[in-house]
Amino acid sequence: MAQDAAGNDPQEAEAVRLTLAQNYAAAAGLLALETETRNAATSSLRALIQRLFQQIAGRYVVLAGSVDQSLDPVQAQQLVGQIVAELDALRRIDFATPLTHYADLAVRRGLEYGNRYVSQPVPAVGLSLPSSVDQAVGGVAQAVAERVDSAQQMAQSLGVAEFKDLIAVQAKAQQIATPVDRAASYAISAANSHGLAVVAGQRGGQLLWVSERDACVVCLALSGHLVDPMTGEGFDEDATFGKPGSAPLIWPPEMPLTGPPRHNFCRCHAELWFGMRSVEGGPLDGALYNRPDLAAQVDLPAALRREAKRSVLRGWSLPSESQAARIDAADRLLRRGAGLPKTVEDRARRQVRNKRFDDRRVPRGGAGRP
Repeated sequence: MAQDAAGNDPQEAEAVRLTLAQNYAAAAGLLALETETRNAATSSLRALIQRLFQQIAGRYVVLAGSVDQSLDPVQAQQLVGQIVAELDALRRIDFATPLTHYADLAVRRGLEYGNRYVSQPVPAVGLSLPSSVDQAVGGVAQAVAERVDSAQQMAQSLGVAEFKDLIAVQAKAQQIATPVDRAASYAISAANSHGLAVVAGQRGGQLLWVSERDACVVCLALSGHLVDPMTGEGFDEDATFGKPGSAPLIWPPEMPLTGPPRHNFCRCHAELWFGMRSVEGGPLDGALYNRPDLAAQVDLPAALRREAKRSVLRGWSLPSESQAARIDAADRLLRRGAGLPKTVEDRARRQVRNKRFDDRRVPRGGAGRP
């Protein structure tokens, strides 16, 4: 039977294509919810920062005469005092309420997603957020306070005798929203994965990690791997196609990797997996599974793992990951033995020798995109 460039037969290739298409659609939906969450959680903060520095810039020009002129020490100290005092207001913003609200929506979204694929839906009664999301949300206020401290200290140490100092302090203040953005991204993705895990756990399934074809070398190393939510085990925290030990630390700290996200703004997704179905069409191990789009006798996890290896050897990646990192990952995989078609491996060896991939973009339609 003919195989594709990942070494998958036609049934396996079609199952991978459908799964990646679903992954892309799910990731797009979560990104929209994440964007809504970030806007709700940071709108007041960003508005206060913008208004503060607009007022300070206007006052600077009135006092100095122009942005090219300097302030005297007394004038500069007055503006610094205003910046420090008004930045304190950011500490009083309630971030937890909107973050928790949208995380609740995400966990229900994950439950509903999982329920589409089981014949006996799991009820949402008693559904709650995982402790990792509670920890992430609970740490936001302290993280914001620390960034407020940093911006205030910068204003006091630099002063604003020159307009460029004011610009620098404003840039520092704008970073105060970063931990809120990070928590929103994590909370939505982790809550969604937890909702899916609840379905898997109560219906005897496993969670299957699905990465996009241009995911990072860490996420690709997880694609196609499984965990059983009932055991409490997590995915491999050290998994990477890159240098051993180079995988980033789990966030929040000391929490198991029970599902996506793997890192900040990760776009991986999880799927339910109950094992291949028998030739007669019935599920194995009594699983309640109604996924007719994934044909019988398709070992989807293995097919996804082969697909991930192809992505590494082809160098498909986002600009955020360096060419050198992808070349190193391809070299390591080739040395270890990729087990992919000879034409794919030969091409990768040539590109590793040249220390450059011909094209790092996934071919149009190749990642399940329309």
